[in-house]
Amino acid sequence: RRTLTYLPTLKFAQLGSWLTDPAHFPLPLADLMDELQRNSGETVTVSWPIDHEMEIIRVSRSRNPISFVAEIGQRLPLWRSSVGLAFLSSLTNQQVRARWEKDRRIIGDVPAIEELLDALGHARDAGQAVVHGGVFSEASAMARLADYELDGRQLVISIAGPSSRIMANQAELAELLQSI
Repeated sequence: RRTLTYLPTLKFAQLGSWLTDPAHFPLPLADLMDELQRNSGETVTVSWPIDHEMEIIRVSRSRNPISFVAEIGQRLPLWRSSVGLAFLSSLTNQQVRARWEKDRRIIGDVPAIEELLDALGHARDAGQAVVHGGVFSEASAMARLADYELDGRQLVISIAGPSSRIMANQAELAELLQSI
């Protein structure tokens, strides 16, 4: 039994290194992230959909002492995060309903369909999704679809930080996010 114990090596950690490989990630989007981080002062992330979650694949960290801490590989709920709502807003209501039905049976913790369609309507009208306290009680985030895909998956860019700062600067941050 002891000889069959699996002990991962550093090679295992390198399996996903292509995600952060600068040659693989769209360089213009990386530059936009850095610019957005400098102008907003908050943490900027890029995520993509994986099943019923959104996975963070790139982070430009805030330099503020109190900030949203995001890590590459961190997963956020599709149904309750700004990045999830931004992604879902790119789908038709029929596609959202089908996905909602499936996830409702699998994970159970999804909002009511009427509430979700209302939030998606607001996100589509505004061109971005805003969620306060949806994932972490003291954090807020604003997200929109990026004009990039990676490996056939739509990318979503977001600005995240403490709710008090995001709420106080929401109009300015929304303008910044729309300008990219």
